[in-house]
Amino acid sequence: MPRIPEKCKLLHGPYRTPRLHVGARTDCFMRGTVKITSWTSARISWPRCLPVASKGHPSLLLDDELARAVRTEAAAAIRFWWGVSHGVVRHWRQALEVTRTNNPGTHRLVQANAEAGAEAIKAKEWTDEERDAKRRLAKKLNLVRHIKPGFHGPWWSEEEVELLGTLPDAEVARRIGRTVEAARIKREKLGLPNPESRVWTAEQLAQLGTATDAKVADRIGRTASAVAQKRIALGIPAARAPGVKPAIDGAGPSRTPPRHAGR
Repeated sequence: MPRIPEKCKLLHGPYRTPRLHVGARTDCFMRGTVKITSWTSARISWPRCLPVASKGHPSLLLDDELARAVRTEAAAAIRFWWGVSHGVVRHWRQALEVTRTNNPGTHRLVQANAEAGAEAIKAKEWTDEERDAKRRLAKKLNLVRHIKPGFHGPWWSEEEVELLGTLPDAEVARRIGRTVEAARIKREKLGLPNPESRVWTAEQLAQLGTATDAKVADRIGRTASAVAQKRIALGIPAARAPGVKPAIDGAGPSRTPPRHAGR
């Protein structure tokens, strides 16, 4: 079976063909009371009709089922499955008061195209000349008139705000389902420090080497690996754990054997 183009996929199917025979009478949204004259050979076969006591070119029966498709599916999907032209779909949509904004199928395609275009723009390396040209064009077209003031996204909950500054922005974004940039901007607005780039204070530096890296980490609120990296970078020797003797002639550290009772 040939692959169905993404823009032609039906969102709200399946659609049942009317149980009508040639000569039967029924109602059509476009032509009133009609009689069935024939059936199409489209991917979804559908009856053709003419108004009663009328002659002319028959058209597809726009009944409740087809009207449901016109209201919910993209125009490309209607043309693909029912075998009609762009003009026919436009007339149907006008009769049913369907627009680009109240049709789920069209909205899905517009959203997908917008996201694809945004990703393409992000991936492009823009020169300073190109940026200036885009800026001048935006001013000329007065594109700022389309910007709606105010916040349009989901509000931050107390639980989400409490995470800011306690973990790296990337981890906070992953946990709460937001972008890293959104987490960073919100954290900076609240004046919270960035855990990934906290500056070492003099008091914290003074603690290095006074105890094991793990103990120092507990004291100053950092990880043991961060303490070890900072200590090594400053050339500060590591503090020995209790029961560990210093290395002799390059030998590894040795532990003092435990004292046994009765010796």
